Amino acid sequence: MNEVNRGHAATQLALIYESQDEYRKAIACLRWVTQSGLAELEERFFFVRFNIGMYYAHLRDAERSLAAFRKLLDLHPERVADIAKFFSRSPRLRAQIESQRGFPERLLATCPELFQSPTAGPGRDPSAEEFRT
Repeated sequence: MNEVNRGHAATQLALIYESQDEYRKAIACLRWVTQSGLAELEERFFFVRFNIGMYYAHLRDAERSLAAFRKLLDLHPERVADIAKFFSRSPRLRAQIESQRGFPERLLATCPELFQSPTAGPGRDPSAEEFRT
């Protein structure tokens, strides 16, 4: 089995763990993808750091969540609009972030480009209120 196939298997296994709220196991699968280098070498795996950040948010570990989102933006600045769409399509993640005191404000401070993206919507105020649904 080649590395790309292993990467696909790891991401699928992570999704299964996510569906069972086994976020630590899901993170372990996706960390293999990042540590193997696939997340940088294969564009199709760029999303794994978003999922890692999301899983840490569900574990209420804001520090690691923010670090994953920041690393994702640093490695893929050309994909800011795509990453902003991931957030907009993740109501459970937004609710999880909103439920943690200070997390929305820290996300805004750590990853301001998410709120400056054209997908944030014209005329929208880039504030923590962005997470309200």
